[in-house]
Amino acid sequence: MNSINCIICNSDKNILYKSFIVKQNDTDKKFTLVKCVCNFIYLNPRPDEIEIAKYYDNNYLPHSTYRFSLYKFFQKISFYLKYKKIIKLTSNTKNLLDVGGGIGDFTRYLNRKHINAVNYDPYTQDAEIKSINLLNIKHKYDIITMWHSLEHVHNINKLLSRLHSLLHDNGYLIIALPNQNAYERRKYFVDTWVAYDIPRHLY
Repeated sequence: MNSINCIICNSDKNILYKSFIVKQNDTDKKFTLVKCVCNFIYLNPRPDEIEIAKYYDNNYLPHSTYRFSLYKFFQKISFYLKYKKIIKLTSNTKNLLDVGGGIGDFTRYLNRKHINAVNYDPYTQDAEIKSINLLNIKHKYDIITMWHSLEHVHNINKLLSRLHSLLHDNGYLIIALPNQNAYERRKYFVDTWVAYDIPRHLY
């Protein structure tokens, strides 16, 4: 476990925000979210990039091949809305890189829409996807998407710098993030809000 300063303001001053108990391999592990003086909320201390991998096994739904009916229904709606967002930005999308796309369901959907889409996810169990290394990619993309994956990234500056180099000058980077102020979290779910997803969500 690594203790870190705030990635926004670099302060080491924070207060306890919430504690969580996570069961992994029949072992209870305590994790804490802290709130910085700048109001940024993050996991601290946190597993390092090697240790975190055990929380991305086949039981983690985005990395699982098991899809129950309701999940598949909402997934289809989600994919359609994302696709409409992409073509609204530019109807001339030829190449797309999806960062953190699990086992690649979304990129397969886009490929059927005649968009050349590639999925990069360092934690998936799929050997072909896991073999993709951002450092070895030579060509550029019209669009790079990060649908709820930025909050999983340990070194955000390093990743965004690399993605910037892979994006065409007139390209788009689309980022979706959990909203801490979401109505459903405040009104209904509170501490059981699915988007906390501790410890995979670092921020």
